[in-house]
Amino acid sequence: MDSPEVQASPMMDFLTWLEVNKKRLVQTSLIAAIAGLGIYIWVYQRNQSEAEASTALFAVQVPAGGAVGKLATASDLLRVASQHGGTAAGERATLLGASALFAEGKFNEAKTNFEKFLAAHPESLLSATASLGVAASLDSLNETDKATTEYRKVIASYPNDLAAAQARLALAALYETKGQPDEARKLYDQLTGVGQAGFWREEAVSRREALPAKPLLPLAPFPSNNSPTPPKNNK
Repeated sequence: MDSPEVQASPMMDFLTWLEVNKKRLVQTSLIAAIAGLGIYIWVYQRNQSEAEASTALFAVQVPAGGAVGKLATASDLLRVASQHGGTAAGERATLLGASALFAEGKFNEAKTNFEKFLAAHPESLLSATASLGVAASLDSLNETDKATTEYRKVIASYPNDLAAAQARLALAALYETKGQPDEARKLYDQLTGVGQAGFWREEAVSRREALPAKPLLPLAPFPSNNSPTPPKNNK
């Protein structure tokens, strides 16, 4: 059987180590506590910022005692975006502000703000809508070549997003105005294919039916019995 001295030695070793490293342990614990408190404060403040931003955005969209159906102005929305940058509500306010500028017919300003959104939030789930906004703004400014390029970018970059369907319809309409019904027909066919459904498919079907029919190719002349027989080459 081990002696009491031998049994106590591990505990004595631990107490000795604790005494030697007590200061370092206290410092480590203090640092961990401060870090944890800092994270808590950051999360709390972020939650507070998100809540305040959401409240501000809601306030301009549904003003107290405001008329039902009254739309928020672009200036109100962009003010919320400026005051609450870095929040999800501020991000939405930026896009809504650009959309409001478009609705107000301020297409140059709308384009600028859609582009600002894309620069600030390149990975946003709303980037497809912002890209479509750039294309639509150029379209409304009659910059058809640039608009065509941007619509194609939307289709290529966000093939499964609703914005791609809208881009196809808008691009097809551009082709129609350019007198290129065959190009428009290709886009309408894509929207009426397998996997497409809803309003955009129905709209594509309607527009496709309104396109002029493809001209029939002329038939090659068929030789008749009265056709002159070529002279024989007698050798």
